[in-house]
Amino acid sequence: MANLRNLARELARGDLATAQEWLQRRSVLLSELDERFAAAAWPLIEGIKMLLTISRSSAVASVLEGAWRRGWRGEVVVFDGSPAGGGIDQATWLGERMDHVHSQPDSTISQWLTGSGINVLVGADAVSPERLVNVSGTSILLELAFTRSIPVVVVADSGKDLPDDEIDELLASGPTAAEGNTGRRWAIFEAVPLNLVTKRIRE
Repeated sequence: MANLRNLARELARGDLATAQEWLQRRSVLLSELDERFAAAAWPLIEGIKMLLTISRSSAVASVLEGAWRRGWRGEVVVFDGSPAGGGIDQATWLGERMDHVHSQPDSTISQWLTGSGINVLVGADAVSPERLVNVSGTSILLELAFTRSIPVVVVADSGKDLPDDEIDELLASGPTAAEGNTGRRWAIFEAVPLNLVTKRIRE
């Protein structure tokens, strides 16, 4: 989402040399991003018993895989992120690389947000000064975590940054899901207030 908008913004400036430099910097950053995320997140994770996340996120996956390499042996719970369902894929991928990974439906979010030593870790498709965009179900997870004083960490590099007035444009043009022939249709992505986030990890 945001990455493509920022690329289009650079190309629209009409200066191909500047755009090429931007792309080269971006390419170098992306080649290093997984390890940068993992290193930056490690001080927040090493003492945690359980991490809760939702749907599919390459940024979250890099943090968790990096933590596992560093010796972390806590539990990971991956919620589906209905209706996108990417959480099942994420849990499967993580389960092939580390132990103690649980795939859970969004309806169980509340029961997992109990006890101590728990953090919420999510990615984002776009981040503005006021809101973040992520899969449907994220708002419930973050709101419940906030009310229960459970830290929420968002992993999103600067390529995901957008002005706040573009968030609604993204949501309006974003993909939707449908349920059979019932006529029911809803947005796959949603915006969540950034004040529910305890910390953001960038590059």
